[in-house]
Amino acid sequence: MYYILVQYFYYSGTFYAPENGPLLHEGCEGPILFDSIDDAKAYLKELGVDYEHSAQTLSTSGIYYLAHGEYSSPLYKIRKKKA
Repeated sequence: MYYILVQYFYYSGTFYAPENGPLLHEGCEGPILFDSIDDAKAYLKELGVDYEHSAQTLSTSGIYYLAHGEYSSPLYKIRKKKA
Protein backbone atom coordinates (compact mmCIF):
# COMPACT_ATOMS: atom_id res chain seq x y z
CA MET A 1 0.00 0.00 0.00
CA TYR A 2 1.14 3.53 -0.78
CA TYR A 3 0.18 6.99 0.44
CA ILE A 4 1.00 10.55 -0.65
CA LEU A 5 3.08 12.78 1.61
CA VAL A 6 2.55 16.53 1.03
CA GLN A 7 5.39 18.98 1.79
CA TYR A 8 4.30 22.64 1.96
CA PHE A 9 6.59 25.66 1.71
CA TYR A 10 5.53 28.58 3.93
CA TYR A 11 7.59 31.27 5.61
CA SER A 12 8.04 30.62 9.32
CA GLY A 13 5.45 32.33 11.49
CA THR A 14 2.72 32.23 8.81
CA PHE A 15 -0.67 31.87 10.50
CA TYR A 16 -2.88 28.97 9.35
CA ALA A 17 -0.15 27.35 7.27
CA PRO A 18 -0.99 23.68 6.67
CA GLU A 19 1.27 21.10 8.23
CA ASN A 20 3.35 18.68 6.19
CA GLY A 21 1.91 15.18 6.26
CA PRO A 22 -0.08 12.57 4.39
CA LEU A 23 -2.85 13.56 2.00
CA LEU A 24 -6.07 12.92 3.94
CA HIS A 25 -9.69 12.13 3.07
CA GLU A 26 -12.13 14.98 3.72
CA GLY A 27 -13.76 14.32 7.09
CA CYS A 28 -12.14 10.90 7.59
CA GLU A 29 -9.22 9.71 9.66
CA GLY A 30 -6.11 8.36 8.02
CA PRO A 31 -4.39 8.93 4.70
CA ILE A 32 -5.70 8.04 1.26
CA LEU A 33 -4.18 4.65 0.40
CA PHE A 34 -3.35 3.28 -3.05
CA ASP A 35 -2.51 -0.22 -4.28
CA SER A 36 0.36 0.92 -6.50
CA ILE A 37 2.55 3.89 -7.36
CA ASP A 38 0.75 4.19 -10.70
CA ASP A 39 -2.63 4.49 -8.93
CA ALA A 40 -1.24 7.29 -6.74
CA LYS A 41 0.20 9.10 -9.78
CA ALA A 42 -3.14 8.80 -11.60
CA TYR A 43 -4.93 10.33 -8.59
CA LEU A 44 -2.46 13.21 -8.48
CA LYS A 45 -2.87 13.84 -12.21
CA GLU A 46 -6.63 14.21 -11.61
CA LEU A 47 -5.74 16.96 -9.10
CA GLY A 48 -3.51 18.74 -11.64
CA VAL A 49 -0.24 17.52 -10.14
CA ASP A 50 1.59 16.35 -13.23
CA TYR A 51 5.26 17.36 -13.16
CA GLU A 52 7.63 14.57 -12.08
CA HIS A 53 10.81 15.69 -10.29
CA SER A 54 11.78 12.06 -9.75
CA ALA A 55 10.06 8.67 -9.89
CA GLN A 56 8.02 9.34 -6.73
CA THR A 57 8.12 13.14 -6.27
CA LEU A 58 5.67 15.34 -8.17
CA SER A 59 4.44 18.94 -8.25
CA THR A 60 2.20 21.13 -10.38
CA SER A 61 3.36 22.34 -13.76
CA GLY A 62 2.33 25.63 -15.28
CA ILE A 63 0.92 28.48 -13.21
CA TYR A 64 0.47 27.95 -9.47
CA TYR A 65 -0.94 30.82 -7.42
CA LEU A 66 0.71 31.03 -4.01
CA ALA A 67 -1.33 31.43 -0.84
CA HIS A 68 -0.49 34.08 1.78
CA GLY A 69 2.93 33.29 3.25
CA GLU A 70 3.66 30.50 0.77
CA TYR A 71 6.92 30.72 -1.18
CA SER A 72 6.72 27.65 -3.42
CA SER A 73 4.19 25.11 -4.64
CA PRO A 74 3.86 21.93 -2.56
CA LEU A 75 5.69 18.70 -3.35
CA TYR A 76 3.80 15.43 -3.40
CA LYS A 77 5.88 12.39 -2.48
CA ILE A 78 4.57 8.85 -2.95
CA ARG A 79 5.65 6.67 -0.03
CA LYS A 80 5.23 3.01 0.86
CA LYS A 81 3.12 2.46 3.98
CA LYS A 82 4.92 0.53 6.68
CA ALA A 83 3.12 -2.50 8.04
